[in-house]
Amino acid sequence: HFDYRAAEHGHPYAQYLLCLRAFRMYHRRHSLALVANGDDQLVRWMKSAAAQGLADAQLLLGVCFDDGVLVEKNKAEAAKWYRAAAEQGVSDAQFNLGICFFEGEGVVNKTEAAKCFRAAAEQGHAKAQFNLGVC
Repeated sequence: HFDYRAAEHGHPYAQYLLCLRAFRMYHRRHSLALVANGDDQLVRWMKSAAAQGLADAQLLLGVCFDDGVLVEKNKAEAAKWYRAAAEQGVSDAQFNLGICFFEGEGVVNKTEAAKCFRAAAEQGHAKAQFNLGVC
C-alpha cells in the first residue's frame, strides 16, 4: 500500500491517514483487539505527523489522549494537542480545547473556554455556539 510505505518514510499525511483508519475501526467495533497488532507503530506515526504540524493529526492525537484510544488516557496531553490544532484554526480542536478549559480537564480557565468556543463558533461550529451561550 502506498499509504504504508509513505508513512514509513515519514510522510505526515500518510501517517495520519493510517492512524485515522485505526481510530475509526476502534470506534466502529469498540475493541482495541482490531488494531492491537501495530498500536506502537500507529502511535509513533500519529505523534510524528502531529509533531510535523499536521493539524488533523494533532486533533486526532488529542482525541486519542482524551478518550484513551491507542494511548493511555491523559487529559493534559489531550489539551496540549488540541491547543496545537486550535492554533491552526481547526474548529473541532477549538471546541474540544474549550471543553477542557470549561470542565477543568487538563487545564482550568472559564475565560479561555469562552475564547475557544468563540473561535469555533465563528466558524459555524454549532456545539461551540451553544456552549458560548452557556459560558
